[in-house]
Amino acid sequence: MTFLTIVYAILIIVVAVFLLRCLEIFLRSFRIKNIDKKHVLITGCDSGFGYLLAKKLDKQGVHVVATCLTEKGTTKLEDECSSRLKAVTLDITDEEAVSDLAEFLNYDLGEIGLHGLVNNAGIGEPSEGADCRHLMAKDLRELYEVNTFAIVTMVNKFLTLLEKGKGRIVNMTSINGRIIDPTLTNIPYTTSKAASEAISDSYRILFKAYGIPVSVHIIEPGFIKTDILNPDRMRSSFERGKYRWTKSELEKENEVFEEFGKILTVVDKFASKRPGLVVRAYEHALFSKWPKKRYSVEVGLDLIVSYLPSIIQDAFVILQFYLVVDAASKIKQSAFDLKNKEE
Repeated sequence: MTFLTIVYAILIIVVAVFLLRCLEIFLRSFRIKNIDKKHVLITGCDSGFGYLLAKKLDKQGVHVVATCLTEKGTTKLEDECSSRLKAVTLDITDEEAVSDLAEFLNYDLGEIGLHGLVNNAGIGEPSEGADCRHLMAKDLRELYEVNTFAIVTMVNKFLTLLEKGKGRIVNMTSINGRIIDPTLTNIPYTTSKAASEAISDSYRILFKAYGIPVSVHIIEPGFIKTDILNPDRMRSSFERGKYRWTKSELEKENEVFEEFGKILTVVDKFASKRPGLVVRAYEHALFSKWPKKRYSVEVGLDLIVSYLPSIIQDAFVILQFYLVVDAASKIKQSAFDLKNKEE
C-alpha cells in the first residue's frame, strides 16, 4: 500500500464522517408538532438554566410547571411569564411535598400526561466546605439528596404521567461526572453527578427493555458561569467547615482564602458565558423528533480526554490544575475582593 493510497483512504474516511455528521444534524433538526399542547415539569427554576428554560418554553406556548426552592423565585417567574406557566414552591428532597404535586398534576392533566420532566435542580457544594483531606460522609449525603436521590424521587412520582404522555426525562449532570477538574470540583459534587449519569443510563436502558414509552436524556455541561460559582456562598461554605482544619491550616487561614479566591477568579474568567447553549440542549432533548441520548455542552477537551486511558486523563487534569494555580499566583485580587468591591 503506497503512501498516496493511505492519504486517499484517510480523506475518504474524513469526508464520510463529515457527511454523516451533516446528515445527523439535519435529521435531528426536525421538531415534534403542537408543542403548545405539551406539558413540561422543570425543577430548579429560581435561577440559572431552569429559570431561562422555563421562560423560553413559556414564550413558545408550552404549558410549564416550574418548581422553585424559594417563594422569591416563584414570584419572579409568575411576574415575568404568562398565566399559562404554573410556578410552584417545592423542596425536591421532601418526598411528601413531591407526592402532593404529583397528585395535583394527576388530577389536573388526567390522560394528557406529561411530555417532559426536566431534573434541573442541583447544588454545587455542601453547607460545610472541605477539601479531600477533611471530607465527611455527610458532605456527600447532602449533595446526593439534591443532585441524585431527587432524580429518583421525581421519576418515581411522575412516571405514570410521563407514560400517559409518552414523554421524556431530561437530567442535568456534568462533564465532571466523567472527568474531574481538581481546581474547583469537590468530591461530593463529582460523585453525585457520576451517580446521576449512571442512574440516567440505567433508566434509559431498562425503560426500553420493559417497553416503557419514556425516553431518558442527559445534559452534561462544562464550566458555565451561573450562580453555582457564587463566591460569597462558596466562601461561607468553607468558613463553616473551618472546624475541621488542623492548627497549622488555621494559622494560614488568610492565605488559604486568598489563594482560593484567586483560583475562583481565574476559573470565572475562563468559564463559558453562554448559558443559552444549555437551554438550547434542553429544548432539543424535549422537542426534537430524534433527540440525543447525551448532550455535552461547552466541555472543551474534557470530553475527548474522558475516553482516553486513565494515565492520560490524570496527567491532563493535573496539568490543568497547575496551570490555573500558576495563573492565580499572578493576579492581585481574588474573587472575594472583587465581590466586596462591587458591593
